[in-house]
Amino acid sequence: MMIKGKKDAQDDEELTGNNQYHGYCAELASKIAELVGFSYKLRIVADEKFGALENGTWNGMVGELINGVRTATYSSIVKGSMSP
Repeated sequence: MMIKGKKDAQDDEELTGNNQYHGYCAELASKIAELVGFSYKLRIVADEKFGALENGTWNGMVGELINGVRTATYSSIVKGSMSP
């Protein structure tokens, strides 16, 4: 999911709420909500991490789920190098 810049916006499009994001995840969430009939709010996790156990506490999206900050979360999978 990416944040739209002015060049990505349509004419007078207001870049707030869910409308400020674009990309596969934003479009998928919009389509599922339309088909199933629910509302949602997209936002980037505060610490910008997926989630890792550090000193006995989860951070990132996983931590927000465990701590009740979010009720659901998802992310795209990016292929990258696993080399040290």
